[in-house]
Amino acid sequence: MILNIFQSMNTIDCIATKLDIREFNDENVSSSIISTILDSARYSGSGLNTQH
Repeated sequence: MILNIFQSMNTIDCIATKLDIREFNDENVSSSIISTILDSARYSGSGLNTQH
């Protein structure tokens, strides 16, 4: 079961409760979840603010 990672959360709670995954399974992830994650990544910073 994939946790609903798209619930509202404030930044401090997000950082303080982050989860590092060390094991994976073969469960499929829907295209809509993958698209949402990749779309959200566009807003993240980049090294030395170089956005190529």
